[in-house]
Amino acid sequence: MRGFAEGLIANGAIVKTYAKFARVQAREAQEGEVIETILADGHKETSNKANAGDWIVTNPGGESYIVPGNKFGKKYEPAPELGEGWYKPTGGVAKFLQITEDISFICSWGEAQNMRAGSFICITSLDDIYGIAEQEFYDTYKECDAEGNFC
Repeated sequence: MRGFAEGLIANGAIVKTYAKFARVQAREAQEGEVIETILADGHKETSNKANAGDWIVTNPGGESYIVPGNKFGKKYEPAPELGEGWYKPTGGVAKFLQITEDISFICSWGEAQNMRAGSFICITSLDDIYGIAEQEFYDTYKECDAEGNFC
């Protein structure tokens, strides 16, 4: 996938900076728990198996996914004003490009991720590339400047 992303960039794909704004629900995962990320339209995007210490995050649109325990605290903090189990993003800015064709690739967690044209690919780290479907992306991210100020 790294080569695919580098090729898109080399051929003029526009990379933009976004930050997550949406509040999410989250809970600690059970070791061995399998989460299938199913989009609002029923499309299965990927699946993942939780390790001890991982978290299950559910976005406002209902899709759930696993965040490794060592990353969760860097990406989210409690939002007690919303109630138990609610979190707000703190992960800062990320770089994304929007794809123009359907693709499937193996993610850092070792499972296939099936992305449709229009989806966004996070390329902040070319060693940890993952996708977010178009509607779910717009429901949770906003374009921003390099400091995280929303446009």
